Formats: sequence, structure tokens, C-alpha cells
Amino acid sequence: MGWSWPCYWFRRGERDRGAVSRTPRRGGGPWIRLFLSALLLIGVIVTSVSVGGRASSEESRAAVPALSIPRDLRGAWGLRVQDAQPAPSPLPFCEGERLVYQVRYSKLILSAVVGRLTFVFGRSEERPLVGVYHLRAEAVSEGALTALLGVRVEDVFESFVDPQDFGVLRTRKQLSEGARRSFHLALFDRGNAAVTYIVRDLTKPGDPPKVKESAARPWVQDILSGIYYVRLRVAAPGDILRFPVSDDGETYDLEVRVHGVEEVELPQGRVPAIKIEPLVFGPGRLIRREGEMFIWLSADQRRVPLLARVRGGFGTIHVHLVEDDPGTQPTEASEGGGCGVRPIR
Repeated sequence: MGWSWPCYWFRRGERDRGAVSRTPRRGGGPWIRLFLSALLLIGVIVTSVSVGGRASSEESRAAVPALSIPRDLRGAWGLRVQDAQPAPSPLPFCEGERLVYQVRYSKLILSAVVGRLTFVFGRSEERPLVGVYHLRAEAVSEGALTALLGVRVEDVFESFVDPQDFGVLRTRKQLSEGARRSFHLALFDRGNAAVTYIVRDLTKPGDPPKVKESAARPWVQDILSGIYYVRLRVAAPGDILRFPVSDDGETYDLEVRVHGVEEVELPQGRVPAIKIEPLVFGPGRLIRREGEMFIWLSADQRRVPLLARVRGGFGTIHVHLVEDDPGTQPTEASEGGGCGVRPIR
């Protein structure tokens, strides 16, 4: 996270040792990116803190063959790899769903609340994307530690998703982190499997935007939509979900392992949850450094992310659900089965 003081010192140490990142990441608070990543598939946190530790898109694509596990061994080990598929019907979440999370950072004897994440699922009213799914996430810094350090983060992430197959059509990010402010827009040309990525530095209104044209996939997710896609596809313990993710104009393959069901402690009491592990750390993956990321989804039909934990050399990030509004209006894909979902209790 661009604003986290532990991340600042970590990144400075990397520069002092001469580490060079192929594509330096600017913006996208580390904690939100990690959570989005975790919940979804990659991290905003980790990618920011791991300067020099992120694999290139070529390396990532080369690493796709299902965790390098030979196909003839997967059955013997009870592993099933699920490649990307269209969204199932009915969807497990409703229009109007709103989820709020508290983010806590800890390292050694330090532990403090550093931010809050809010996710909202609905429909777009913007032309020319009227009627497509509109996903929105806000990341805001909070707590005594960030106030003491004079750090302020207000990031907004938006995804516009095709209701037919849940493929991303457009990604938009408005990042405000201390003195840095930037606008990011990704336009996906699904017919030509390409993406146009546009970045504007809002602190330099006279400068022209930076534009990058890159190859993508006909069907792809982004950081935010991937969170919801995981909720759609999580299946049996031992399964590995694999799908492409586009971020900052580059496309990567993400794999998520489903571990099993275990009880987790919430303010409301203990509830059963599905433990999943986005495989983003390690050689040949998105983040070359060592670390681990786990997310616990509710074991009901909604698959709500309840808890997330990211651990590495930068410390530990804990994310937990504090507010849950399931929404009331069913999506088209949910009609017929209704939208009789309930908040987590």
C-alpha cells in the first residue's frame, strides 16, 4: 500500500539493495490490493510492497500449467483444476449487496487498525454500459496510527462486468494517497483480445495521459471482479480454480486453492467457513517473494468473504467483515430462484 509506513521502509530497503522492478507499481494502497487480490486474486498490498518481487507477465503465463503438477498425478492426489467458466445461474449475491471490512496491520509488537474497505454490487447507469454489472470498492485509511503519521488514503475501484458471462468490460481506479492522486482506466476489446490502459496524474493536469496497448484475453477478470468471480466458482475441497486477471494493462493467470470447511470466530459467534488460498506468492507466480494469503468464505449460498489474512516479510494484514447488507433486488441471473439471501449472523 502506497501509504503504509511499514511498506515505505520495505520498499526503500529494496532500492538500497539495488532491486529493480520491471514495471514499478504506483498507487493502489498495498492493503487494499492485497485484500482484493486475496479475496479475488491478487494484491494491491503485496504488489506495492514487493518492488522487484513481482513476476513478469511472461513468467506468470509460463507458470500457468496448474501448479506444475503433472496431469497424471492430479487425480491420484485428489486435485481438480477448474479453468475459467461463465458465471453460473443463479448468482449467489443480489444487487445492492454492501459489505464493509476493517483492516488491521501488525508486525512484532505493533498492531493497529489502518483502514476500511467497502464493496457494493449493483447495475451500471452509465452510457454506453447501461445495465451491465457495476462493482465498486472503496478503501479509506482510518485509525490512530494513520492519523498520527498524517497519512490519508481514499481509493475507489470500479469494474463493469458483462452479465452474460461475467467477463470484465472496463476497469476504473481513482487513487488518492497522500500527495499522490491518479486516474486509471482500462478498456477491454474482447473481440480482439486486447486492452487499452490509460493513466493520468491528477497532480499534473497539464501533462498528457499515458496510454498503453496490450494483448489480453477474450475473457478476463480484474482485481475487483475476480473477488466476485471466486465467490461464483468455489467448489469442493481440493479443487484449484484458475482464471486470467488483468491489472495495470497486463494479464496474469491466477490460481486459487480450495482447502475445506472450518469454523471461524466472528463478533456474532463461530460460523462454518470455506478456506481458500490465492496462490500469488513464490517463484513463477505474481509475487516472487515468500508469503501466504488465506480467505474464509461463508459456507452458505452467498460465499461472503468473512476473513482474510496475508502474511509475509512486511508483516501481517488481517481483514474481517464488520457490516453485511445482502441487498434486496435480484439480478436477472438470480430471478426464478429469488434473492432470498440473508446477512451473516
